[in-house]
Amino acid sequence: MRWLQSGGRGYKYGCLSKSLHVDHTTSASAYADDMLAAALSATDLARQAEKIEAFVNWSGMAVNVKKCAVTGMLWGQARRNGCDKVLSSKTMKMLQQRLETVKIYNTFIAFLHPHTEPYRYLGVDITSTFNWAPHLDTVLKEARQKGERLLMSPLSIKQKAQALDTVIGSCMASSMPLGLMTLSDVSKCDAIKLNICKRISKLPRSTPAAMIQ
Repeated sequence: MRWLQSGGRGYKYGCLSKSLHVDHTTSASAYADDMLAAALSATDLARQAEKIEAFVNWSGMAVNVKKCAVTGMLWGQARRNGCDKVLSSKTMKMLQQRLETVKIYNTFIAFLHPHTEPYRYLGVDITSTFNWAPHLDTVLKEARQKGERLLMSPLSIKQKAQALDTVIGSCMASSMPLGLMTLSDVSKCDAIKLNICKRISKLPRSTPAAMIQ
């Protein structure tokens, strides 16, 4: 972590003066065996990747390249050509060409579209544009899948009903403390829970939600 901070190759905040960039850059964020390396350019990011590879070789550890991904945003392009151009196909092609040069173990790291292709980091699907729609889609999909598995389990009706809150609630556990879900998003999860509850209790679909709640 300290080596990644050295050299001032981390992400530099535009709101700070250049004299503060060396001491106030974001080079990496890590938790357990998950690490995020940040940089202001593809060249700097490639250098950070070289440092990571050198460190793991020295320490005897290893990087799972299959789980690695690279993404970013060309905000300079947005300032010059307008913010509506930052996600254009032309800009994305330019971004991908720059970032596809980043590699570890002589293997190029997979590129993710900064708005539509999230990376799951500590249980949250994150994009560079903070587009949380993909994360919500994942939460809803997991809620449906877990609800279906609960329905097929050998538990009694009473046990299934008691486990329902825990099963559906676990899908939102990473999102709620971060404030990523709107009231509408929570309502969608509640709708899935109510549907599963009706099916557990063998109630008709027309049963009013207020009766179950």
